[in-house]
Amino acid sequence: MNESHKADFESYDDKVEKEFKNFITEKQFSVDELRKAYYEVCGISEAGENADSELVNKMQEMIEDRYPLNKFSRLIEKLDEFDNAPANFKSMVDNLNLTYNEKSALNSIVEKGRVGDLEFYSDGELIAEIKITKQESPETISIKLLKELTEIFNDVSSKGELSVQFTEQ
Repeated sequence: MNESHKADFESYDDKVEKEFKNFITEKQFSVDELRKAYYEVCGISEAGENADSELVNKMQEMIEDRYPLNKFSRLIEKLDEFDNAPANFKSMVDNLNLTYNEKSALNSIVEKGRVGDLEFYSDGELIAEIKITKQESPETISIKLLKELTEIFNDVSSKGELSVQFTEQ
């Protein structure tokens, strides 16, 4: 009986969170504005830091309607990670042991929205391939490529020299 009751709360939270994401997207609130509002709702805002009253009111309404306060911090963290994904991707690529042209090709996928096939070679042997079949936001493709590249580079770190080839479609 408690499990079904818990499931109701989880589905309610997911629904409310989706509506809240739509609200902040529609109103174009930044992650910093969300963070200020969250601090104000928690009662820990700095003096002189005025959060948007509409955002604060929305968050307070959600809390009054059973939305857990701690979920705001997780949401802000996810949105911050999403917003910073292109910069994080570029930083990772720039620190890889690849040629300038290989780094430029990888970065251009995010920066220019390029579509095509990424092939990874270790000592001349094809070891992995990523097909990028549609243009996505820089944030979305960065997150996907960060995950894929991390796995590929972790797998081949001891297998020899790695090279990357990108063929645009």
